[in-house]
Amino acid sequence: IGSTECGGDFTKAILSNRNTLDMELARHDNVNAAISLVQTEQKIGALMLECTNMGPYAGDIAKATGLPVHSIITVLVRFQKSL
Repeated sequence: IGSTECGGDFTKAILSNRNTLDMELARHDNVNAAISLVQTEQKIGALMLECTNMGPYAGDIAKATGLPVHSIITVLVRFQKSL
């Protein structure tokens, strides 16, 4: 289990219910958290983003880590395609 709670702008914005979010800082926070997790736990074969606010960064996280990244967005898209 990893987290963006290292003081980054993403976590501060989400936890304080800010009305604005710097998308580039949030992208940076999410990608860095994923890279840190993968470096710590080298047996990871895929990542699951549990927060719906992380979904927009899935592609960047996949590109940075080389791993498949799943989120509620990917689950819903797969469900919709199966109908």
